[in-house]
Amino acid sequence: MRLKVMITGDRVTLGPGRPDRVHVEPGAGRTGTTFLVRNLAGHVRVLPSDALPLLTAGRVDPRLFDVTTLLHHPDSAAGPTRTLTVEVSYDDGAHWFAATVTCQGDEAVARWAPPAGHGFISLRATAADAAGNTVEETLIRAYRF
Repeated sequence: MRLKVMITGDRVTLGPGRPDRVHVEPGAGRTGTTFLVRNLAGHVRVLPSDALPLLTAGRVDPRLFDVTTLLHHPDSAAGPTRTLTVEVSYDDGAHWFAATVTCQGDEAVARWAPPAGHGFISLRATAADAAGNTVEETLIRAYRF
């Protein structure tokens, strides 16, 4: 069994030796979110319903939801992750607040508490590895709360 926590906080489990057996558990505050699971060219993609409009509009990189690639990078030159930060915005990126990031082995979980009421959560993750590679991904209106 292989587990991946997606940037949305959703937990995806692939059955042992059976990439067609996929279980998705919505992340905190995402009860009611549905998921489209696709196996395309040997890659399992798990697409949350609230991300579909962003994917269709080209505002979100679809690789964020390619579980196969996220779990295994055989050709990657990346070294071990040295730093990881996650920030949250409740006003479409005008102001950012640090999320609490907990790392355990090869997995990390970011936690934050949305304010009372309704709105959108925007996310920004920044990571650097021991080889000096860096990445930053920003999702404006990643999901509704």
